[in-house]
Amino acid sequence: MEDAQIIALYIQRDEAAIAETQRKYGAFCSRIATNILSAEDAEECVNDAYHQVWLAIPPQRPTHFSAWLGRIVRNNAINLWNKNHRKKRYNGMTELLTDPEVLRRLEPNKELLKTILELKHMMKGEVLSLAREIVRKVAEEIARKLEQEVRVSFFGQINRNASSPVKSARNLDMKKTIQRNLKNYDRERQQLVLKNVYFNSRMKKYNQWRVIVCVDESGSMLDSVIHSAIMAGIFARLPMLDTKLVIFDTNVVDLSGYVEDPVETLMSVQLGGGTNIAGALGYCEGLIDFPFRTMVVLVTDLYEGGGYQRLYSTAKGIIESGAKLVVLTALDMDANPNYDRNAAQTLSDM
Repeated sequence: MEDAQIIALYIQRDEAAIAETQRKYGAFCSRIATNILSAEDAEECVNDAYHQVWLAIPPQRPTHFSAWLGRIVRNNAINLWNKNHRKKRYNGMTELLTDPEVLRRLEPNKELLKTILELKHMMKGEVLSLAREIVRKVAEEIARKLEQEVRVSFFGQINRNASSPVKSARNLDMKKTIQRNLKNYDRERQQLVLKNVYFNSRMKKYNQWRVIVCVDESGSMLDSVIHSAIMAGIFARLPMLDTKLVIFDTNVVDLSGYVEDPVETLMSVQLGGGTNIAGALGYCEGLIDFPFRTMVVLVTDLYEGGGYQRLYSTAKGIIESGAKLVVLTALDMDANPNYDRNAAQTLSDM
């Protein structure tokens, strides 16, 4: 049976729709789920997905039914995996969640940061305060590693038409130094005596751009959320950028007011849930004041839960306005590319 016919059965509220979905896509859904879960949990995940499809259609009428269904199964699987592992971690981490001394003894690192972000809703009082401090330390360490490269990209162009009082080997103007000191050449020693050393200044580009970082916070995107939030904080400290940070699942949250504070940003993230990329892009479109000086950076796996045609239409509107749209796709838990390639190709062709 064709996808359009299956969707028509859902719209007619005919229970044969679920049977036809299972017949055509049961193996497909099981492969997605069993890549993440045990066989027993995968079966539960797929059955839940069929129920969600029944509730979603109508009003939704997905254009790419298989990709849309796969996204639902994958989100369910990831959420169930996270739930199971949170339970296991919680059973073995009672002290982490209740004893401040345990947190004090732990070395702040990215894995501990991820654990805190997953369990923060269970923390209270002094433990939560210590957890926030760990988030700050790890975020600042990641920022230090990233910030130098970012600043070189923005400030790195040497201005060879102006000298600088900043004496840096990287800025050394060798040609000018030699030319200006030729008169000091010592013929007896056959040495050039350097009485003055000259350095290039660096050009600062302050034609302000607005950068809108739009991040999918579904369960599989934790690493991407961490790095995106920290990068947005770095951007916010650069004088030539006006930075906005938006996170989304089926709802959109604008964290631009906290973008310079990685603790508030990261502690505001609520992992899991569905995805409405089109809705998030629509919100970002409303933040565009000067399209030709605006860049929208979308961080997602492109598995759309809100309808692909609306996603494409919104993306096309942003591009045709003159703004730049950059899509950074996701990696799975084994660092393999994991995103909707059909959607990526469609957006790439715009």
